[in-house]
Amino acid sequence: MLGIGLALAASLSWGLSDYLGGVKSRVVPLLTLIAVSQLAGLALIAVITGATSSFPNGRTAAYAAIAGAAGVVAVAAFYRGMAIGRISIVAPISATGAIIPVVAGLARGERPGSLALLGMALAFVGVVLASAERSPAETGASRQASRWRLRRPSASASSSFSWPRRARATTRLRPRSCCA
Repeated sequence: MLGIGLALAASLSWGLSDYLGGVKSRVVPLLTLIAVSQLAGLALIAVITGATSSFPNGRTAAYAAIAGAAGVVAVAAFYRGMAIGRISIVAPISATGAIIPVVAGLARGERPGSLALLGMALAFVGVVLASAERSPAETGASRQASRWRLRRPSASASSSFSWPRRARATTRLRPRSCCA
C-alpha cells in the first residue's frame, strides 16, 4: 500500500511540475527555467540526504549523475515542446517514456496483473488519441510542420524521462529513515 501511495504522490508532483514548467516555458527563457527548477531539486535532495544520512556510494552516485543529465535533457525537450505547441499533445506523448521501465521490469521477470495490463493498453490508446488532436484552423502544410515541431521535443523528452526512473530502479538506493 505504501508503494501505491508513493506512486500517487510522485504522479501528483510530476504532473504539477510538468504543468507549471510548461506554462512558464512560454514566458520565461528555457535556460532560466531549467536552471531554477534543477537547482531547486538539487537543494531539496541535499536537505533530504543530509537529514536521512543516506549518502550514495560511488556507483550509485555515477548512476544518479547520468540520470540527472538525462533528466535535464528531458526537461529541456519537454518544456520546449510545451512552449511551441499544445500542452494537451506534448504531455501525453512525453509520458510514453514510461514504457522503458515497464519493459525493463518485464525483462527482469515481473508480471503485471490483468488489470494493470488493461490500464497500460488504455493509456496507450489515450496517448494515441490525444496526440492526434487537430484544431479546425490547421491546414495540411501547417499541420505537418506543427506535428514535426512537436514530435521531436516530445519524443526526446519521452525517452529521457525514463532513463532517470530506470537508473533509480536499478541502483536500489532507498532512504533509511524516510518512508521505511
